[in-house]
Amino acid sequence: MTDLIKQLASINWAGSLISAVVLSIVGRLVATYAEKLIERFSTKWAARRKRRAAVETRSLQALAASPFDFGATLAASGMRVLICFGLASAIVALASVNERYVPDTASDVLMALGTLFYLISVFLGVDVLRRISRVRGLRSDATLPL
Repeated sequence: MTDLIKQLASINWAGSLISAVVLSIVGRLVATYAEKLIERFSTKWAARRKRRAAVETRSLQALAASPFDFGATLAASGMRVLICFGLASAIVALASVNERYVPDTASDVLMALGTLFYLISVFLGVDVLRRISRVRGLRSDATLPL
């Protein structure tokens, strides 16, 4: 702790303040440039987002029109969820092996990888549920009288 206090005492505070002012000016200039850049690309992003939404809507309408394709898509998506979950379970089980066989560092890396696969499986599962609800919404909208 005393070494830290000695090191802090040796810092040139005036130089730090001057560099902070310079960095704040540079940061403001970069922020202004970034705002202009985002403003220029926002119309392109909006158009791209519209195209993606139209493609996704057409895809969902095709799934709503064909129950077989909808079932096949759900089965494939469900298999992806199960595969990621199974991989995550296997990796976490491997990470829990005795330290004599798997060192701590490798165990920590494997645990992180297993957690990542668990998260991927959760996100894939949520995507499947979102797709189901959107197709059901399209089907219910199609049955409503105009």
